[in-house]
Amino acid sequence: MSQTKDINFTQALNIRIETTKDNAISGEENNTVKATVLGPDGNGVANVMVDFTASSDITLTPASGMTNSSGEIFSSVTKSGSTGGKTTITATISGLAENDSLLVNFLTLREVNSVVAPGSYVFTSNKGFPTTGYSNARFQINASGNITSNTNYDWTSNETTSTSVDNEGNVTLIDSNVRNKLVKITARDNINAYRYEFKVTSWFISGSYRKFSDAEDYCSANGMVIPSRDQLTQGANIRGIGSLWSEWQKPTSWSSGDVNTAYWSNTQPSAMPGYRYMVNIVTGDGTAYKVSNGAYLEYVPCIQN
Repeated sequence: MSQTKDINFTQALNIRIETTKDNAISGEENNTVKATVLGPDGNGVANVMVDFTASSDITLTPASGMTNSSGEIFSSVTKSGSTGGKTTITATISGLAENDSLLVNFLTLREVNSVVAPGSYVFTSNKGFPTTGYSNARFQINASGNITSNTNYDWTSNETTSTSVDNEGNVTLIDSNVRNKLVKITARDNINAYRYEFKVTSWFISGSYRKFSDAEDYCSANGMVIPSRDQLTQGANIRGIGSLWSEWQKPTSWSSGDVNTAYWSNTQPSAMPGYRYMVNIVTGDGTAYKVSNGAYLEYVPCIQN
């Protein structure tokens, strides 16, 4: 008699499955499902073994386990490879036919199309822009190739204190804490996740007019040095990776008050040790030089590598 009651009881159990986390990036993140075992009275039943199953490219952790005191068991769902899509997860009461299934969704991870630097200069996604930075430097990501569709995505940054990103894909470098960190900007919809990664290795600040020796002291007091000419520019109106002007043009907050707008560099012309090249921060030209051991005053750039 007691056996018959047990069998009738177990056959009266129901199981329901739902997602508690969905739209994970395939090959990188996990979704989560929850199975709940319910008794005849509709309440959760503890200590019931539940088995989770899915296709071969899906890993379920745990794949089996006992329900908790609320009749629930959670399983983490990961998908191998970078290609997303929907997949079926089934939860079955172990030893019984009672089961329930649902679809979970994974996003396909893709590279962004390009990034747009100041001056509307376009860097392809594999160039590594930016490697230099300054406070409030800003660029825009073109996620899919149609920059007007940027507002269709949810944007996030893995470095929320030193960078920010808005709903149009505009990325702002907030402060020097971003230096040497791998920043990952992600734009998501329900199908794809577009990812852009960069690492700023050189951080710049500026100062007002100073003699070269005073400029050195100013940078030193900030834990920095005067940059070389190549760290400041690749040449007049030349865009590229690895120098401040070539990546950003004139930093938005830097002074450019006179016709020359010259900033000291620490690079000496050949066989002229008492001179230093200067960089026009508006044009990027770095061919002019001036006596550096005299009283000449120029703007001060400082770099932290």
